[in-house]
Amino acid sequence: MLKCSYCGREYDDSARDCVQCGRSLGGEPLAEPAVGPNPSATPPSASSPWENIAVLEYEVEAEHLGAELTNRNIPHVMRSYHDSALDGLFQLSRGWGHVEAPREYKDAIVAILKDLREPRADS
Repeated sequence: MLKCSYCGREYDDSARDCVQCGRSLGGEPLAEPAVGPNPSATPPSASSPWENIAVLEYEVEAEHLGAELTNRNIPHVMRSYHDSALDGLFQLSRGWGHVEAPREYKDAIVAILKDLREPRADS
């Protein structure tokens, strides 16, 4: 078994790249790691580990949060819990998915998500 040296996910011996963090299993980053919808955002670095920041309840919430994070140049990855084998049944119990980002952006992302979830008072 191979283990990703960055995120710790395990793979069989034939795997070459980690699907979770985008690194090759030899420890070298891929040419263009997937970082949210904005590929020009800062890729993950070994000095700032990525973590699950928050569970997202709906696809619309994920789209709005993703757009705001991209506008602020905050590196992130949106992970959907949709499973085509179960046709999204898993999402009913777990939510739409989650957002992953470097640890140092956690407070900013949580604050943005809180603003998105608060009802607006229309006067």
